[in-house]
Amino acid sequence: MRLELRHHHLPLLAESHIVQWDREPLRAYRGRNFEDASVVLESLYANTEAIPDRLVVGCQTLEQERENERSEYGLRR
Repeated sequence: MRLELRHHHLPLLAESHIVQWDREPLRAYRGRNFEDASVVLESLYANTEAIPDRLVVGCQTLEQERENERSEYGLRR
């Protein structure tokens, strides 16, 4: 995971100014366009029931949000 972050994900996010990051120690910070990504993530978290299972399963955050939505609205699996 660390290798993928360092060589793929973080450089792409930095190129779009979504994050800034340091190699050693490995740290990431909000970039000037962080809010662009934040809006998308918040929309995903608020609408997990509309996302296909194949995109949710395996993502702990989305799985937890879906479970919270179901609990809040009394929905069952």
